[in-house]
Amino acid sequence: MVLAGLFAAALGVFAVSPASADSQQVQLQDNAFIVPAVAVKAGESVTWTNPGPQGGTTDIHNVNFEDGAFTNPPMPALGPNTGTRTFATEGTYLYFCQNHGGPGRQGMSGVVYVNSTGTVPGAAPTASFTTSPSVARI
Repeated sequence: MVLAGLFAAALGVFAVSPASADSQQVQLQDNAFIVPAVAVKAGESVTWTNPGPQGGTTDIHNVNFEDGAFTNPPMPALGPNTGTRTFATEGTYLYFCQNHGGPGRQGMSGVVYVNSTGTVPGAAPTASFTTSPSVARI
């Protein structure tokens, strides 16, 4: 019985709960946004980073939202540069690079989903562990 208690305690040490990040990161590289679909909860933010020539991209980019609320930098530029937008309300926000994409998810474009779970719709669920495993009975 003592051994069972120690085993249960050890499992508790390794239990993993789903992480809730308060921000997401998107990198611009070549003619693409690396991880073009991200999700956050209302009040959280997304940061876009163009590392510039030292980071592997030699193209001129920017992040331009279709809702007109955010463009960074104002004109496409060679990095390095970084911009962050905080999302106050739930919704689906489309963005694109003015040089390599366009409205309606054309070319170099992406989407930010802002919802109560902070997850991309239709994304595969993440694994979670429990300290109280159950056994299926047939």
